Amino acid sequence: MRKSKYLSLLKIFSKLRLKQLKLLILFIITVVLEALFIFNMKELIDDVISSNDTSIIFKKLLIIIFIAVSNYFITLWQNIDWYYFDYEMVNYMRVKMYNSMFLKPVNFFDKETEGDLASKVLNDGTLIAQSAGIGFIVFAVNIIRIIALFIVLFYLNIKLAFVTALCVPLYIIFFYVCNNKVKNLSYEERQCFGEVNSNVIQSIAGINVIKIFNKISYFSENFKNLLYKKYLKIQKKNAKYSVIKSSIGSIINIFLPLMVLVLGSFIVYRKEMSIGALVAFYTYVQSIGEPVNNLADAYHNLLKAYGAVDRVYSFIFNDIKDNRQLKKIDKFYNIKVNNIEYSWKDNKIFNDFNMEVNRGEAVFICGASGQGKTTLLKLLIGFYSPDKGEILYNDINLKEIDKNDLYKHVIYMNQEPFLFKGTLRENILLGDNYSDEEIMETLKVCNMAEFIHENSLDYEIDEMGKNISG
Repeated sequence: MRKSKYLSLLKIFSKLRLKQLKLLILFIITVVLEALFIFNMKELIDDVISSNDTSIIFKKLLIIIFIAVSNYFITLWQNIDWYYFDYEMVNYMRVKMYNSMFLKPVNFFDKETEGDLASKVLNDGTLIAQSAGIGFIVFAVNIIRIIALFIVLFYLNIKLAFVTALCVPLYIIFFYVCNNKVKNLSYEERQCFGEVNSNVIQSIAGINVIKIFNKISYFSENFKNLLYKKYLKIQKKNAKYSVIKSSIGSIINIFLPLMVLVLGSFIVYRKEMSIGALVAFYTYVQSIGEPVNNLADAYHNLLKAYGAVDRVYSFIFNDIKDNRQLKKIDKFYNIKVNNIEYSWKDNKIFNDFNMEVNRGEAVFICGASGQGKTTLLKLLIGFYSPDKGEILYNDINLKEIDKNDLYKHVIYMNQEPFLFKGTLRENILLGDNYSDEEIMETLKVCNMAEFIHENSLDYEIDEMGKNISG
């Protein structure tokens, strides 16, 4: 099930496949150049030992220098493209997650914490993007590198290559055991990080309350316990298996070349291998650790991405698509609320509630706190859906009306007006195009003309409007 979700998420990046293919080709070219370098190095050493023809030696040396320089510049090009592609994939996914957030019904945000939502948009999507983009290339290139490496090694000496090949499965077995443990921990870590993120955001939002009631130590202790008793515990488990994996890689990098040098010396002594072939073999076998380690890291990152699959998939795809032809309205004539029922967290707020408002009427709704005044308004504009009954605009069911069209005719003032970070002009326009004269006329109606004269339309508003009062 999770695999099918992961494959569905990979399709999101279909527009970037050509860039991915270009990067893959650059990597393959560098693999070929590395193999050619080893072949020519072997020939050069053998010629130096056995040949007196300096012209041949000089030509081989020039070829090796040309291959090395070409490989350097192509690798440089490839690394730059690697970072660019990684950043593009990550930001592409973040935009996708951010846009998906706006498609959620309003009651979705009542159930999710701000920290968890921010973690999903900025972090979980990143794991999927890196796995789909860079992760695929890492798997493909390093498998190709290992295949190319063993083709060269078997060409240089079958016996030594066979001994080297026996060591690789041992590493893979250890690596598989370690990363099996990581698989379940990765999902736990993403969930817990969302909880940590939410705790920080909540503390920032309630900083005045925390200070005035002198509860800094209480909240600090709670945050410390969350980090040390829960999040750190998961991190330590992950770290343990990561260190084991790295240590095995270090053993290969140290002992495998040493073993090759010792066994190779006996083979050279028996004249079954040239000195040039041994030096080339010894040089090339030292690079076996890198592709194997890269595959191990890629698999580790894939498991982390798998841990985020359910969260990302449900965030992007689990919205019911309404394929009905939705209706538009030009003007309001009446609003009817017929026998609606609505509950919130097992608390019945409306039971068989009815109301009718006709064009031109002004309605004042009063009641004690928690009796459903705000909930009624959110029901009327489609933020919430009633459990039973119907809401009609011009005798058209609200469910059949295009919400984007509805919001062109409706103004909803929240209990706590929200200001975005940016200029006052940007907060007023929100992407619309009006002249400064039209803006000023509107501000006069809102009794804000004096404020603008004291400041300007380009007055910079802080986050959450912290530098605005009243």
